[in-house]
Amino acid sequence: VAKGVKDCTVNKFEANFDDLHASIELVCDITIKGHYSVYSGSPLIKNFLGGDNIHGDGNGKAKIEKFKIAFDFDFTVEKRGDDLFIKSSIDKMKYTYDVLGKMVFAADNLYVGNKEQSASIVKLMNEN
Repeated sequence: VAKGVKDCTVNKFEANFDDLHASIELVCDITIKGHYSVYSGSPLIKNFLGGDNIHGDGNGKAKIEKFKIAFDFDFTVEKRGDDLFIKSSIDKMKYTYDVLGKMVFAADNLYVGNKEQSASIVKLMNEN
C-alpha cells in the first residue's frame, strides 16, 4: 500500500479525443509503509552475506524522492444524462517508472542467519 503520495508535479498530460488515447507523466514523493515477510537462501545473497540466508518478518518503510511514473492508456467517453464521463481502459494500460531522487529504507526484525541485523542491512541498503 502506497501512502503519503505528495508533492506531485504533472510534467505532461495529453488526451486525443479522436483516437481516444491519453498519456500522463507525474513526479511524486512517495512513502510506502507496511508489514513485510522475506526469506532468501539464493546463492547470490548467501555469497554476499558470507554464507547465511536472510529472513525477516516485521514492519518496513520506504521513502522515495522524485518517483517518476508515466501512463499511456486508451479511454472511452460515456454520456449519462447531461454529463460526460471519461473511463480509462486500465487492462491495456502501459506504464514506465524511474527513481530520480534517493530511496531510504527502514525495517525491523531482519535476520542474517540467526543474528538480528536490521540496522546493518538497512544501512547498507540506504548507502547504495
